[in-house]
Formats: sequence, structure tokens, C-alpha cells
Amino acid sequence: MKHSVSKEDKELLKQDKPWLDAFLQEHYGVAPKKKNTKRVWVTLTACAAAVALVLTLALCLPRVFRSSDTGKTDMNGEKHYAAENRTTREVDLAEVNNDLQKILIEFSADYVLDITCCYDSVYNDTLYYVIHGVNEQTLEDVLVNLYVNPDFACTAELELDKETTNVNGFDLDYIHSFIFDDPFYTVSYKSLTEYSGVTVYIEYTQLSLSENGDFFDFFAQTFLVK
Repeated sequence: MKHSVSKEDKELLKQDKPWLDAFLQEHYGVAPKKKNTKRVWVTLTACAAAVALVLTLALCLPRVFRSSDTGKTDMNGEKHYAAENRTTREVDLAEVNNDLQKILIEFSADYVLDITCCYDSVYNDTLYYVIHGVNEQTLEDVLVNLYVNPDFACTAELELDKETTNVNGFDLDYIHSFIFDDPFYTVSYKSLTEYSGVTVYIEYTQLSLSENGDFFDFFAQTFLVK
């Protein structure tokens, strides 16, 4: 005849220890407790999810950090052009125009040009061109930055007092200033325009007999729509 379960042993029944099963079965005829399958499954699922999260972070986070540091493509397919991977080479105007789809650049023969292509050495992608032109006949000095890569934005900005005009189909934002030193004006323009995905930033200086100089004539003759 089996004994009744004492108060102390009832407390033991509340515990979930494997060694209790044999003891209670032998002394009290109490069947082993059934495991809460749902609770065990939830616990195992939570543990598995936690392990999966740790593995995912371990695999993915280094890739994201490396992409930002070394110029590699990240998980979203976006390129990161690291500053240390930028390099330059000398090019001619024909190569620049070949890279432009909707814009044609033509400098008059009086300009002496120095043209540089800045590109990323990891992807071998062109980022922008720098054109420096000097015209001793018209006393013009021009610096043109052409940002041709949609993933590499132009950081140049014009002040709030900028003006806007349209030249040859280009909506041109510009700032005009001058210094008078009798009988000459040192005329300066900074301008910014975007056309068909290409951003053009220009710094223009001229020694002129007029406070306006020839900037707009220069732009109209130099930048054309193909």
C-alpha cells in the first residue's frame, strides 16, 4: 500500500528534477510529471533565434564596416569611395567629352588647358574631372569641376545671395563679385549647374575693363548641349 504524499514531498512535486521521478513513483505511486512540450518548444525556439542573431551579426557587421573603410560594395549594393583610394591621371578634352552623354565642352584655341581625371582605384570608376584653363588674350583664369559619377556628389555650395539665369539651356546659379583697381576690375564668378546627371562647378576670374566681365560669354561658348 502506497503512502500518502506528505506536505514536504508535495513541495518536491512542484520541482522539475529528473531524479524525482523514480523516487516519487516508488514511494507514492505518483506518475512522472509530463513535460510542458509547448514551453520547451518556445524555450528552444528562443534560444535558436538568439544564436541565429549572434551568427548574423558576426557575419554581417564586419562586412559593413569593411565596406566603409576600404571602398568595397556594401550589402545594399552601394559603393563607398574611400578617400585613400582616390588617384588622378592627366587626360585630354576628347576623353572628357567621350564620358559626357548630353554635354559638349569646347574651349577656344587661346586657352591653355590642364585636365585631370580623379578616379577610384578600387572600382576604377571616374569620380570627377578638373579642368584648369588660362587665356592670356582675354586675361581669364577658369577652374571647372565636372562631377560625372551619380554616386559621388559635389560638395560645393553657393551662398544665399546667389542669382539664377539660363544659358544655352543650363539653369545656372551664380555669385558675382568684383574689385576695382583703376583702370581694371578683378571680376569673379562662382557658378553651379546640373544637367542630365552631371554637376558643373566653376570658379572664374578675369581682369577686365568692366565690372561684369565676360563670364556669360565664356559659358555660352564653352558648354553646349549635345
